Amino acid sequence: MKIAVMQPYIFPYIGYFQMVNASDIFVFYDNVDYIQRGYINRNNLLSGDGKQYFTVPVKKSSLGTKINEVVISDYGKWKVKFLKQIKFTYSKAPFFSDIYMILEQFLENKKYDKISDFSAESVIMICNYLGMQNQFLFSSEIEGLNEINDKVEKLEHILNTYKASEIILPPGSKELYKNWEPIKAKKRTLKSLEINYKQFNFQFVENLSVIDVLMFNEVEKVQSFIEKVNYQ
Repeated sequence: MKIAVMQPYIFPYIGYFQMVNASDIFVFYDNVDYIQRGYINRNNLLSGDGKQYFTVPVKKSSLGTKINEVVISDYGKWKVKFLKQIKFTYSKAPFFSDIYMILEQFLENKKYDKISDFSAESVIMICNYLGMQNQFLFSSEIEGLNEINDKVEKLEHILNTYKASEIILPPGSKELYKNWEPIKAKKRTLKSLEINYKQFNFQFVENLSVIDVLMFNEVEKVQSFIEKVNYQ
């Protein structure tokens, strides 16, 4: 059993989906501190200048607020603005019609109150579209985890709960967990995914939201990107 654990990001970059694909169980780490100006409620799209942010507005929260406690502000107003941004940016992209339709259906399907739910559901929706079969869980629902403060002990608890043989860690976490070796599992850290594809006539801009990847590539090509798994 392979487990990956990561904060829920809104329409994250494609490397996030590589992490999902490498695991059997993917845990949305939603009961840890919310980080402002992170990727939980914002990401990048393409622009003539390279990148442009889109940001889901959230109500002001105090230091130490958990991700699953952060409330979305003015969802309806933001949704309209976001779809206009998507249409303005990508209306001439080769797969615009298909991707715009699934985005519109997703956003209209329900009104989201918590950013953790919205971000996690954005990941699950894209996984379903790409035919990825995974079990998804929220860390806040894992019995006993809320009582643990140490980050390594939290991960050990998750691994023990599901009797995992491997934990898949994201790129950039190697230094953070360099002194930790799981007691009963193997630790594997992904390498950053290097991809390149045509974005109109722009010089390629990397690490944008998966929305950008989907706008310019057919499903089979996106699947091939995700399956390029390498470890540090």
